[in-house]
Amino acid sequence: MLCELSLVLAEAGRAEEALRACAQAREMAEQDAVPGEVLFRRRDYAVLLAALGRYGEALDILETAAALSLYGTDPAVRHHLLAATCHIGLGNAGAAQDCLAPALALIDQQAEGGNTPLARLRPQAAALVARL
Repeated sequence: MLCELSLVLAEAGRAEEALRACAQAREMAEQDAVPGEVLFRRRDYAVLLAALGRYGEALDILETAAALSLYGTDPAVRHHLLAATCHIGLGNAGAAQDCLAPALALIDQQAEGGNTPLARLRPQAAALVARL
């Protein structure tokens, strides 16, 4: 709930409040020590930082949430796409491409198997490729 609030605050231009709300959600997850929850809250914090144009900080946080891929292909693809977004924001096209390649591979692999829940992420991936 706090993470959703933080995104609303960010959209309203209240960046510092948004960061505080998201940090509080992350701290609560760390205290509760629910498996996976800490990783997802870290990613949420990175999403918010990226939305605020703080790409370097977002990448630093993303590095601590890399194990999200253990929770399925959707979190893995989202992780790669967010990292690519940050690298593009920092002007690192090569690093962005390195992040996009596994995301696109996972999307394509799932499509080949007839299971396409990741198809909804293809437009986001295509938009990132176009920005390279």
